[in-house]
Amino acid sequence: MISETVGNYNNVGLHSALSLLHPIDYHCMDPAALLSGSVRKLRAATELRTQETMTP
Repeated sequence: MISETVGNYNNVGLHSALSLLHPIDYHCMDPAALLSGSVRKLRAATELRTQETMTP
């Protein structure tokens, strides 16, 4: 029961204090690289939505 809760906390839940990353990713990987990838994806999605909105 406790190990399941800890596993969910570290691997499933996103945490606002960690810029909406999983704790395991934040501590074991490069958070700046993960965040820059997220920013690129969000900008691309925003651009796509803008183009779709502007298309008659």
